[in-house]
Amino acid sequence: MSEIRLCVSKDCNFKCSYCNSGGEGIFTQNPPMTVKEIRDCVEFLTYMGVDSVRITGGEPFIRKDIIDIIKELRKIKKIKYISIVTNGSLLTKEKIEILEKQGINNITVSLDTLDIMAQLSRQKSKVFIMN
Repeated sequence: MSEIRLCVSKDCNFKCSYCNSGGEGIFTQNPPMTVKEIRDCVEFLTYMGVDSVRITGGEPFIRKDIIDIIKELRKIKKIKYISIVTNGSLLTKEKIEILEKQGINNITVSLDTLDIMAQLSRQKSKVFIMN
């Protein structure tokens, strides 16, 4: 399996060091790629052996079109595995069900601490906590 890391957004709703390390460079000067541009790019990369996509950010769920991106990636026949890395704060039960229907193979929830109060104090917006 040959995997690419697809960073779909530089934006994040937390203030942890992962998204705010200052190393984004040129990415901060350009608008994000459109859904079609992402699909075309990934489809081109399949001809070089890519068959797995790990969607990252910033926070991927900041993008309003993240589900559309996943739907388009799933249409690419040579892509066998799609995963997403998120801080989990914008995940809802509905989004998880949609991701499952779209064939997401893995969701990684990345936390920079297990201390919920420390995590909440780093955020820029409200957090959804699922029981």
